[in-house]
Amino acid sequence: MQDMYGFLSATGETSGTPLILVIEDLQWADPSTAELFQFLVGEAKQNKLLVIGTLTTDDESPEVAVWQQRAAEGTFPVIAVSKLNDALVREHLQSLLGDENVSDEFVRWMLWESAGSPLNIRRIVDYLISHRYLTWQPTGWVTEMDRLRALRIPGGAASILMEKVDALPQHRRELLECAAVFGEVTELDLITQACDTPAEETYRELHELIAQGLLDSSTDGRTISFPQIHLRDANA
Repeated sequence: MQDMYGFLSATGETSGTPLILVIEDLQWADPSTAELFQFLVGEAKQNKLLVIGTLTTDDESPEVAVWQQRAAEGTFPVIAVSKLNDALVREHLQSLLGDENVSDEFVRWMLWESAGSPLNIRRIVDYLISHRYLTWQPTGWVTEMDRLRALRIPGGAASILMEKVDALPQHRRELLECAAVFGEVTELDLITQACDTPAEETYRELHELIAQGLLDSSTDGRTISFPQIHLRDANA
């Protein structure tokens, strides 16, 4: 990692252009990874390298206090990104649906159920469409607020994923459990080698799980991860 850092630093000095290194999902970082992050942040202060880490967790989670302590020791800032307010929830819904006509009541309901999380809003919208609470008509999206008023998603947005898991066919459920055994982040090739089915079929089924939002794929397509740590724990 020191060699990589030296390469990044030299490249930045040669090109004259600042470099940005983003390390995501620090809530899954083990102690050595956290130390590496602090090392890179400290070294980056001397050159044109900017190191950014993202941490997704609840306000009450112990990881918050731990990273606040690390930030104080490493003299780097922790910037809290607030949850969406009603105006931003409306804007997010309009963007997802491609429709400007989103009712005030639907926005208020979505704010309550999603707790202002953009990721939860996307998952809830998918849930509403699949269960026909939200339907497409020639005039635009129609929200059945009479049914929606009585709808409360037990366990919050996380239960939407578990409902999808329960509805999986047996062979796809077993594949998800196989991925869970390897950990939060796994090389796709490793899973295809571990399964009894042919690699091409396993690869195709994994992408079906990704399409359903039960797994996430890296930008290069080489690794997969679980969108929520509780989802991985429930299937391990």
